[in-house]
Amino acid sequence: MLLLTLSLALAGPAILRSDQPEDYAELGVSEEVQAFEDGMRSSGRRGSVEWWYVDAHLDDGSTVVVNFLTKPIMRRGEPLHPRLELTVTEADGTAHVAFVDFPARDFAASTEGCDVRIGASYLRGDLAHYVLHAEAEGLSVDLTLERVVPSWRPDAGVAYFDEKKRKQLGWVVAVPHGTVRGTVRIGDEVREVTGVGYHDHNWANLAIERALSHWYWGRAHTAEYTLLFVDAYGQRRWKRDRLSFLLLAREGEILVGGGADMVTHAEDWRVDPGGREVPGRLMISVPELSVRLTEPVLLEREDLLESLPQPVEGVLKLFMHPWYFRFEAEMQLGYGLGPARVEAEGEAIFEYMLFR
Repeated sequence: MLLLTLSLALAGPAILRSDQPEDYAELGVSEEVQAFEDGMRSSGRRGSVEWWYVDAHLDDGSTVVVNFLTKPIMRRGEPLHPRLELTVTEADGTAHVAFVDFPARDFAASTEGCDVRIGASYLRGDLAHYVLHAEAEGLSVDLTLERVVPSWRPDAGVAYFDEKKRKQLGWVVAVPHGTVRGTVRIGDEVREVTGVGYHDHNWANLAIERALSHWYWGRAHTAEYTLLFVDAYGQRRWKRDRLSFLLLAREGEILVGGGADMVTHAEDWRVDPGGREVPGRLMISVPELSVRLTEPVLLEREDLLESLPQPVEGVLKLFMHPWYFRFEAEMQLGYGLGPARVEAEGEAIFEYMLFR
């Protein structure tokens, strides 16, 4: 008991939110998201990592996920080491995955807005409209993404992991929900597609695996509602503190934009083919809102140590083994109280990231 008390007493500060007026001023942002926030926010050099993420639910039942990274998350300490991640999952569950590393000279990104390029692939946009081209290993997607729900971020968009606010993890959601149109090519087959999409942007100058133990993130859309949530749990050094945010919008109007009182519960845990436990159901609730995600279908699983040199990978596995899982799931949503409460159903994409 004495050792436990001492360890808690020596623990670092809780995670700090950027919810004060001085935080907005220091970061140069206002309540409304600005185009530069989707531009490059890190140096790209050693100690930083940054990524631009896009996913799309297509009307033919398939999904597309594209990620532009300055480097793999677990290689933050290295110089610029760009990576393109492209996954196309067909309606029958067949997944086509291409994760490709590029030399630093093949990366470029603007600080004024979203204009990021890795090799021949690029993502360009101004918050309202985006053009995506991604190609790798026999796959290619060409999509336009038109924003429907206003751009959003929690607070001023940054969480701090030290009292001097030098260690930062940033997040801005440029397109919480939008419409998608374009083409998908798998080998020699090219098809026209339409659907709905999402785009967000993250950056960090700290070792995320040391700051967080795990997180849940997800997004969903019904005929009327758009849902977005994240629930991230700090390591012991940060007193197991949580970063919980939730967005609910209806037809372009944001109804809920908080989440500090969010409750997340995962259950029906099962063992995935790689031997890791993953949730079979996920429930999220805040006052007046309940969400239930069920019947998850695995879209992607990634061993985050796999990209490291083998000797380093072997040593790190003695202390941690980070894994990333992305699922498609059925969603049931309830919003409101009494006779005014509405129920809705739709499809969701959610991820489970664990660093332990």
